[in-house]
Amino acid sequence: MSEDLESLRAEVAALRAELADQRDRSMSRRKLLTGLAGLGALGAAGVANAPSASADDNEALTLGVDNTSSSPTRLTHTTSDDETAFDVRTSSSVAIFATTNPEQAPLEGGVTRAILAIGSGDLEADGVANAIGAIADDGFALEGENDSEHWPTLSGFNNGLGPGLAAASKLHGPQLVLFREGLATAGPPAWAEDGALRFDANGDLWLCTATDPEPAWTRLLREDTAAGRTIPITPVRALDTRATNGRPPGSPVVPGQKKGPLKGGEAITLDLAGVSPIPAAASGVVGNLTVVSPSYSGYLMAGPSGTTPTTSALNFTAGSIVANAFTSQLGPDGLTIRASGTATKTYELVVDITAYIS
Repeated sequence: MSEDLESLRAEVAALRAELADQRDRSMSRRKLLTGLAGLGALGAAGVANAPSASADDNEALTLGVDNTSSSPTRLTHTTSDDETAFDVRTSSSVAIFATTNPEQAPLEGGVTRAILAIGSGDLEADGVANAIGAIADDGFALEGENDSEHWPTLSGFNNGLGPGLAAASKLHGPQLVLFREGLATAGPPAWAEDGALRFDANGDLWLCTATDPEPAWTRLLREDTAAGRTIPITPVRALDTRATNGRPPGSPVVPGQKKGPLKGGEAITLDLAGVSPIPAAASGVVGNLTVVSPSYSGYLMAGPSGTTPTTSALNFTAGSIVANAFTSQLGPDGLTIRASGTATKTYELVVDITAYIS
């Protein structure tokens, strides 16, 4: 009996020492009470081990378990206005970093990290950063992923007159990149969100301009080599037979240009493909033909080189100045223009190109 009593006293003494150690380590009161509850279970078999309980309101946080609270938790750092307020790290990188001095952002190692920061000035003033993404090397500084069918992955809102979202590239890289999703289809989507942009499977950029009563999307102009697209350009004067060498000052050199009146029945071919800003791969052109001071009444035809146009592109009368728009494919050598009439008849010709067909 005395041996059992001594053993029980030894266990109680050990428990008291453990409780003192827990107090020194600022463990939660609930965990301490759980340990004390074990005193009632003392016996020859010893004290049962109780599981750790999470911290509740006004209790110390317990690591390794979920902590419950009915009110928010505030972390206050009062040492300096320029020091770290909150820092959560993994073994190799910073997961969350909050500070009143964004310049303290830890950027070592080239590891992507999220940084939350508040500027040191008035929160209503310009130039105060509420959220910053930063990275020292390749990777996303700020990235979001969303499974929602409606809400944006990343959004910005400004109560003032500044932009809701802004992007800048210090070394002249892209300010904004739209990725084409793997299952993208051609054309605008069926859903609508005012101001939304979409990059489709064809590489077209679409802008949503209305949602009611029906979705309305506008395809934004894109210069590329897809066949059949008409691309407007700054007008180019490709020919003026009244000017020296067949072109006025400032106009590009186009193979086939010539000075002097053209004769009825005579053909002139302008090799326009590759003349800036018309790409070498252009399949056609759009422009204006102007006949100046013809000595006879007749008509003008335009078509791809290597063919014989049979449709009038412009009709004129003797002594007139008349212009008309035209559209034509380009042949192996370019655009061929021919007037009706015979070699005894003459006229001056001006050709302006306003767009090309890809």
